[in-house]
Amino acid sequence: MAKKVIEPGSSQQSVTEKTTADTSDLKKSTNEEKKPLKTESKDISSLSMPKVLTAVLTIGFFLSIAGSYGYQSYIDIYVKPPQEEKTFPFLGGVETNDTRLRNVYRHWLYAVNPILHFLEVDKPWNTAFIVEMSINDEFIAIQDFDTREYDSPDVYNGGKMTLRKDYLTITIFHIIYPNATIGLFVNTQGRSPNNTESNVKLKISGRGVKWIEIPLLPDSSIYQTFPNTTELPYKSHFEMEKAIGEVTENWKNKFDKWFTSTGQQQIPKAYLELINSAYSFIANSLNNVPYVALVGKYDTWIEELNYNFIARSSANYSTLDEQFFPILTLSRLESEDTMRVLNSWMSLVNKLGYMGNRLYQGKIHLTPIQGPLLFQVIKDLLTNPLFENKFQGIVEKLEYIAEYTWKNSIGKGGLTDLKWLGDCRGIFQYMPPSQNNNSSFELLCLLGDMSSVMQKVYKKTGAPQNSKWVQRSIDVENAMKKYWNEETKQYGDLVNGKWHYSISSHVPLILASVKQDAEILPQLFKNLQQDTNFTTLGIQLSEEEGAAVSTNYFLLKSLKHYSELSGPSQETAHQMYSVLKNNMAAAIARANRIEKSFYGSYDRTMRPIGLKDNLDGTLVFAIMSS
Repeated sequence: MAKKVIEPGSSQQSVTEKTTADTSDLKKSTNEEKKPLKTESKDISSLSMPKVLTAVLTIGFFLSIAGSYGYQSYIDIYVKPPQEEKTFPFLGGVETNDTRLRNVYRHWLYAVNPILHFLEVDKPWNTAFIVEMSINDEFIAIQDFDTREYDSPDVYNGGKMTLRKDYLTITIFHIIYPNATIGLFVNTQGRSPNNTESNVKLKISGRGVKWIEIPLLPDSSIYQTFPNTTELPYKSHFEMEKAIGEVTENWKNKFDKWFTSTGQQQIPKAYLELINSAYSFIANSLNNVPYVALVGKYDTWIEELNYNFIARSSANYSTLDEQFFPILTLSRLESEDTMRVLNSWMSLVNKLGYMGNRLYQGKIHLTPIQGPLLFQVIKDLLTNPLFENKFQGIVEKLEYIAEYTWKNSIGKGGLTDLKWLGDCRGIFQYMPPSQNNNSSFELLCLLGDMSSVMQKVYKKTGAPQNSKWVQRSIDVENAMKKYWNEETKQYGDLVNGKWHYSISSHVPLILASVKQDAEILPQLFKNLQQDTNFTTLGIQLSEEEGAAVSTNYFLLKSLKHYSELSGPSQETAHQMYSVLKNNMAAAIARANRIEKSFYGSYDRTMRPIGLKDNLDGTLVFAIMSS
């Protein structure tokens, strides 16, 4: 076997050399241990004791401070936030005590949503009346019908609904009697293509009364009251026929009186039917949830509350502030339900500065407060006589939401660093999170309008006004200069601190935030008319997304505002208003006539875009009555 060769100068040693060295070191160590210790080492040790004690005490002192700080830090991070997450200073809103029955949806509670659901809207825990429908022994949810039309929405007295599915057309007129009894008139039309009869049944239940099931025969009508001593339906019912006539006439009188009060001239019957249908659709879109699953930053839990919101039958919002435009329709004729919805939304703000706004799989997610669109609704309600005395109880809520909206929107760069958080809606639909180094001009305009609205709220209620909102209005006005491009004569966003064109350039005109005699106003009108995305239906987001009814509702309000004020753009505003109003109403009417539904957007050729039953489309009610 070959021996391992050790090269000269190598750091390695042979086994013999290493053993010799270890023996020598061992002897040396043994001799050193036998030497006596010097006594002066003891003296040095004794003299250093005070220094050691001082060092120990000093370290202990700092450790106690650190421990105290660490404990407080632990409390602030791990104890207080979870507690404050579940603390809602305004939860519950204004207590009400309305025991009247009303048709209300409860989509999150039923696997198959009933056709009608009557409950006491302020006492939803009381047992309700439920009307369900089955075809061939299979229950059909209301959203599974091809179309749903509503009429005569005097919701606390009665209403009419027409449902269509395949070959069937079922019309249900319900009456709510003062003694909490309901009456139904049901007309069924249509037979199957092969002339076989479908097994269609109507089931009524609730309030501890034995349920009844009524067969609906083709081309027939029946009357039924519930609770009732008999399960057999009536072929005629004089009292119910009279009540249906009264509800219909009362609603017509109420609607005509209101329409006359707007100062509008007579419009074609087809349009009156359209706006009546739009309002009826909204009035019957009130949802109620007796308990809400909340998802916070730290925990998920169930909160028992009486929560109301507006949504279509499928209730597939992504954010709760998508209901703001439907609220603008509802508020034209009804204040109680409007305030129920607003109070519910505004009450879901907690002490962490989070708000329940995002919806996902039937749960409400708490996200940092950013709700500038709320103040566009408040701006509208401030001029509505139905809400003259409704603001006293919500000033504190509005202040809380406005303050957090302001703070959460502004980055380190102040008003040139404005960010959408990605959990709310703006003028141009849902707003995704802003990219880094981008500052939104649209958000700047909305914050300025919010500051102005808060000043008006304090003035209307007589509450002591915080001067910060006056200053913030001034700050926004000054900051707008930084978003202006003198060369192109346009506003725009800021990207990396530099001007960048976007559709938000038109927001000052859309919100009517520029004075009618301002030198810049004619230029803003010119910019809008020359924009390739400006169509006969208004400003569109893109060719694919079309012109949104909600965005152009704001534009129409602005054009009407400028058309009524003396200034260099008055005539231009008047002409644009007339054309845009007629075209938007025509597009909505055309789609509704064909599809029996409402849509939120339309393309250049007036064809509807998106899903049916978009509640934004009901803004035709406000458009035609403005």
